[in-house]
Amino acid sequence: MKDEDRTKVEHKQNEGKYQLFTKDILDSSAVGMFILDSDFKVAWINHSTEKYFGLQREKVIGKDKRKLIKKNIQHIFENPDEFIRKVFATYDNNTYAENFECHVLPEGKRKERWLEHWSQPIKSGLYAGGRIEHYYDITKRKQAEKEIKESEERLKILFDYAPDAYYISDLKGRFVDGNIAAERLMGYKKEEL
Repeated sequence: MKDEDRTKVEHKQNEGKYQLFTKDILDSSAVGMFILDSDFKVAWINHSTEKYFGLQREKVIGKDKRKLIKKNIQHIFENPDEFIRKVFATYDNNTYAENFECHVLPEGKRKERWLEHWSQPIKSGLYAGGRIEHYYDITKRKQAEKEIKESEERLKILFDYAPDAYYISDLKGRFVDGNIAAERLMGYKKEEL
């Protein structure tokens, strides 16, 4: 075998290994990924995307993402019209990065979760003119935010209805907040103070 032929064979083998390596890495990511071509047809999705959206890779590759959203995806979101509006805007003007949160509703095997959508145009390579979309599972963060908010609301109720007068002032001694007992004691509503 000539050196030139051997180099071509080695190059082809390395290219195949690189593609398998890349596919394995992307498939093991907890971040859901859509790769779209310049016509916004699905070129590839990873396993997390299948799980988050209830899709099967072999059934969506080659499909127009807009039609896929309307037929298979929009119903899984709490606010489908908002999801469609934001995502389709990036397809209409594929020049900017987009970032927003979306709430996935539970159904069948699909769990309720919050996803952070992040996407940007692909500027070079095989899918130049297309788009890559990432979906980060932020469910734990959203649950923690909800718990903090509920805890703050409970604390506010305890503060407002405590039998003793409490007020809060800043470092300069200016009134910031007070409870109902403090209003009665001072003879003013907290808004007046």
